[in-house]
Amino acid sequence: MSNTTTVAMPFAVLRQALPRIRLTDLIFGLCVVAIAVIGAQPATEAMFASIDRIHHDVVLDLLPQPNSQRVTVINLDQKTIDELGQRDSFARATHAKLLAHLQRARSVVFNMNFVSPSPPGQSLADAIAKNGRVVVPMSSSGGSAAADDKQLLAPTPAVTQAVAALGHRNFMVGNFKVVRGIFPYQSSGGAELPHIALEAIRVAGMHLPFSDIRLLAQRQMLSMTQQMADVLMLILPSKMDLAQYSYVDVLKGRIPAAAFANRIVFVGHQAFEASGSFNTSSLSEQSMSRNQVDALVTQALLDGRVMHGVPEWWKSSISLTVVLGLMLICMLAPGSRMHRFALLWIVAYFAVATALLAFEHVWLPVSATLVCCMLVYAAYAWRRLAGTHRLLKHELAELRQLSSVMGFAAQSEVNDRNGAANLMQPLHEIKQAMRQIRVWQEAYAGVINMLPYPIFLEQDGRIVLCNDKANAMLKAYASDGASIGVAEEAILGLAAGCRAQSQDGEAICVSEVTMGEREQLLLVTPFAFLNEADGAAKLISFVDIQDVKETVVNDRQALRYMAHDLRNPLTTMLALIEQQDGQGESGGGEAFLDDLRRLTNYSLRVAQDFMQLSRAEHLDPASFLPLTLNELASEALDQIGGAADQKQIALLAPDDDGGNLWVSGNYDMLLRATVNLLDNAVKYSPPGSAIVLRMERAQQYVCLSVQDQGIGIPEQALPQLFDPFFQVDKRCQSARNGVGLGLPFVRTVMERHGGLVEVASEVGRGSCFRLVLPAYAMGEEEHA
Repeated sequence: MSNTTTVAMPFAVLRQALPRIRLTDLIFGLCVVAIAVIGAQPATEAMFASIDRIHHDVVLDLLPQPNSQRVTVINLDQKTIDELGQRDSFARATHAKLLAHLQRARSVVFNMNFVSPSPPGQSLADAIAKNGRVVVPMSSSGGSAAADDKQLLAPTPAVTQAVAALGHRNFMVGNFKVVRGIFPYQSSGGAELPHIALEAIRVAGMHLPFSDIRLLAQRQMLSMTQQMADVLMLILPSKMDLAQYSYVDVLKGRIPAAAFANRIVFVGHQAFEASGSFNTSSLSEQSMSRNQVDALVTQALLDGRVMHGVPEWWKSSISLTVVLGLMLICMLAPGSRMHRFALLWIVAYFAVATALLAFEHVWLPVSATLVCCMLVYAAYAWRRLAGTHRLLKHELAELRQLSSVMGFAAQSEVNDRNGAANLMQPLHEIKQAMRQIRVWQEAYAGVINMLPYPIFLEQDGRIVLCNDKANAMLKAYASDGASIGVAEEAILGLAAGCRAQSQDGEAICVSEVTMGEREQLLLVTPFAFLNEADGAAKLISFVDIQDVKETVVNDRQALRYMAHDLRNPLTTMLALIEQQDGQGESGGGEAFLDDLRRLTNYSLRVAQDFMQLSRAEHLDPASFLPLTLNELASEALDQIGGAADQKQIALLAPDDDGGNLWVSGNYDMLLRATVNLLDNAVKYSPPGSAIVLRMERAQQYVCLSVQDQGIGIPEQALPQLFDPFFQVDKRCQSARNGVGLGLPFVRTVMERHGGLVEVASEVGRGSCFRLVLPAYAMGEEEHA
């Protein structure tokens, strides 16, 4: 039973998947796979051999090619015929004389036809036998060679017996009549005949840089139906770069014998070549004779410039892998990434093939594979373009419906009635609808940016929209070492946790979180009106409640302090009243009334100071007016003058030099702050001392300072000096000395005015309080 179930499960999965696969998708995929398979066939390579050859020649032409200069060429050219005459130029006796000048050569290849008889006593065979290192070509009987010398006459038996070796001259010629390689060995008369270049190297006693040349031979496609086996691909220069001499110059001793020492010398026709001329590169127009090509082949073999081939099954596997890889990229890469990844994939394959050719001499044809890749890419690009076209048609229909809802259809009907052309109506509707959509979008973005809180729009698990405040929050979070992506993930995590704690999935969920060391009120609102196809969306809002919470804590602490301070005098007042009732008329009525009056005044002062502090915290800068510190200081001194006279304290006012220091602020609050500082200076200064009031201006600020000669403030008390209800010496707390709200009031007033209060004090020597405010720049009209 279990085996049956196990076998049936894959079929069940297949049956479930098949309905989701459209027939067109299946046919399209099979066509793409067919293209990949066809491109991997060896016959396809022959169709694009010309392109591969150009790529081959361009790469190798840019690279330096070594040349050991161990091969020399002697050309029987037109100059020789002009000086010697046609008969003597081709006479065997003349060739015999030439061999006398080549005694120091390692080997000599007579790469030409012997068409004239040998005169008596001057037999070429005798000269060849005397030299002992002569190689002559022999016509190959094989007819499959791409460049077989059909007109080469077989040497005479005497010459055949005298030469050191015989070899064939067949090589493979491809597109553009370019020599691509040689056939190392060919059958001739039942025997295996080596190439003349190999025989010349063997007779010269030189060694090839590779052990077995047969292992380097490879199969080549001449066309889609014709293959050439055992071809040795060579890297030949695009131009003739070997030493060349004229036949007549060598014959008449114009060229020293040392020019041919230890070299392989190729002697051949240049003025008359029955087998034609050839090229070694598709980029060069310089044609070469067969003798010159054989010399270049010999030099390439000595330098080891052999092209290493790739087995056919490797070529097919690589081509199939590249095409199928591009197919996967086109299937899986989303959006515009498909184009970038596909281009990178193709460029990478071309770069690898070029690097193998340039540095390893490994020949990997790329044209057929690249053409198949382009076909696959074009097929998938067309498929996506067709999908985009269908989407645009669908959106066009919706935009038409939207335009009719917005009232644009009526305008179109008016145009039709007026005889306007109806051909541009769909485009007109799209423009109108898109213009309205942009207006809504700008209005929506403007409303979001106007909100004073960070707002994020989350859809499908990612943030798709945020306002300026939200961007500032992300940047502040990222400044701590994290990235923007980490900050977005943290916000989404907080929102997910808030939604998880919510009981109702459709309701707004609220929770307090910590973001960037600040207490935030998190609100997550679901978008229920969005289309289900668009995915779930939520509006995430953060409200900074750090200051609110601190204000609440401070207010609670202030109320607690005020209740504590009011409880003591009220309790004392209640006790005095009960005591007075117990004593009747015999008690001291004046003392009771004095105590009651003192405690009542203290309670009223607590309430009054607290109300002043509350008013200072709610100052509105928009209501500030220009005022002068000179007038403010004069009135403050007038108000505190009576208390100073009672203690015989001198008040030293600043000199009035006619220059006013202007500030912008609330006159009453600044006056109360200045009076508070002067009142404290009088309270804590000994009789007979002095209080100095100074005014000064520094750049963009003005300063009002109060210097006394009082008891001073301990250094450890300075950090808490401006805290509500703080007393430097708790034992001094009384109705006369205040309740501890004066200095907090001064600090609050200065902060609301954009300034600050500074204090410097030394115990036993006095204190100095400085009120620093921004200077107000008066205009010409205000000065007038």
